[in-house]
Amino acid sequence: MKDEYLDLITQFPVTDGQVLLDVSVGTGNVNLAIQAVYPDVDLKLAGVDLSIGFLTIAKRKFLSAGIDSLLMHSQVHTLPFADEIFDFVPILEGLTHFQTSLVPSTSY
Repeated sequence: MKDEYLDLITQFPVTDGQVLLDVSVGTGNVNLAIQAVYPDVDLKLAGVDLSIGFLTIAKRKFLSAGIDSLLMHSQVHTLPFADEIFDFVPILEGLTHFQTSLVPSTSY
């Protein structure tokens, strides 16, 4: 995990009982880091990704670490979840995969 990600993760407003969704979860590195930074916090972790191969690796890593996490194969545009069920949605590694047209332009 990149040091700058760990710096960001330590600033997440994480508390017991929260449900987190990692969009573009990849091989699970962000969720693993969140769990490592907050080992005593009761979190429910979820992740979505387009790559079934990455999801398989993430599931294997989570099982090895004793982490219960919901992983789903899905596009970010059609998430298979009800609105407003997640308390926090970190997108650290996935931002590079989004088309720039999805990001609103800002005038300075």
